This record gives sequence, structure tokens and C-alpha cells, in this order.
Amino acid sequence: MPTKTKQPRDYSKGKIYKIICLADPSVVYFGSTTQAKLADRMKQHRDYYNNYLKSGKIHCYSSSVLEKGKSVILLVEPWPCTSKDELCMREGKWILENECVNKH
Repeated sequence: MPTKTKQPRDYSKGKIYKIICLADPSVVYFGSTTQAKLADRMKQHRDYYNNYLKSGKIHCYSSSVLEKGKSVILLVEPWPCTSKDELCMREGKWILENECVNKH
């Protein structure tokens, strides 16, 4: 069986997004991705949430938003960069400067 090789991420396509609960827009999660479509990233968050419901093990803080009800993913800003560190630093800036569920 052939093995799947992981494609390197193209950080020039970096973006910062937030997931908000429509019933309570003050419940927010910030994240970053290099995926072309935010809808694909949202599907992953919903999959993590469904796994959380089955196992009780939290995989991502976005579950705190998704459990509140209908939620949407919104682009905060495109952030083309050259590395994961740069993208994570920008995501961290949004987390530190805003109220959100993934603030530690």
C-alpha cells in the first residue's frame, strides 16, 4: 500500500480566522490556517467537536464555541508569511488582544 506523503504548507497563503457563535457573538475562537478554503478548516473544527462529543477528550478549544450552537468561520485577515512561527505569532497577537475561548 503506497504511503501518503504530506505536502509542505505554503505559508504565503496564511490567514487568520475566527469562529463565532451566532447566538452569542462574544464567544470567539481565533485560529490560523494555510488552507485555501476556510470552509475546509471549519469542517476540521466540526470533526474535532464531533470526536469530542464521542470521546469526551477536547482536541481544540473551538469546541467551546461550537457547543454553544450555530457557528461561522470568518476571515480576520490574510497573513502571507514564510513560516509556521510567523503565522502563529500573528495568531497569538489576535488571541492576546481580544477576548476569546483559546486565551490561556
